[in-house]
Amino acid sequence: MSWMVGGDFNVILGDEEKIGGLPVYPHEYEDFALYRVVVNDSFLESYGNTGLQHLSRTGSDHAPLLFTCGVVTFIFLSLSSY
Repeated sequence: MSWMVGGDFNVILGDEEKIGGLPVYPHEYEDFALYRVVVNDSFLESYGNTGLQHLSRTGSDHAPLLFTCGVVTFIFLSLSSY
């Protein structure tokens, strides 16, 4: 089975999400995000060459992702508002 997971993988959004361990402070997690797309080997075998482009942020603190695989293009957008 082929699969793909993509999005904004923050370490944490705020101190209230932290459970145990050493304390964290806002400067340690503000403006930190991992915008990524992850696929498995089956996906690569099925769709071939892949690419990921980080697009400019507009009106949000989230960056849209442009993911291509072969002739198929996916755009990941943030649908949340702050």
